Amino acid sequence: MRQMSIALKVARLVSGQLLLAFMVFLAGRHWGEVQAVCAGAGALIAVTGSAYFSWQVFKSRASGDPRIMLRATYRGLAGKLVLVAVGFLMAFRYIRPMSAGALFVGFAVVQAVAWVYPLWLEKRGLL
Repeated sequence: MRQMSIALKVARLVSGQLLLAFMVFLAGRHWGEVQAVCAGAGALIAVTGSAYFSWQVFKSRASGDPRIMLRATYRGLAGKLVLVAVGFLMAFRYIRPMSAGALFVGFAVVQAVAWVYPLWLEKRGLL
């Protein structure tokens, strides 16, 4: 089995999430412009959090020190939580009119990719 580099896995995850965010936006247009904007905003909130977490974890792997990698993982999770919280706060404050359902659906769909992608890689023997 061929192995992918960590950088390639991270790049594929984030680019896949960006592509899915665009698709969520386009699908939201089917229900209306407000839903499209809100679904797209939720999707971008998820992409931003995942990209930050992946960047923190990936940059620490070069050290090879488990303590540094664990610290980077915690820093990445904390930063992701802050970015997601700030993203939702900004969305609820500045997007008018708001479709909260579309915002959360857009977020959940893209976030699910971050959960399913590693399982898919493992099943294919690439992890």
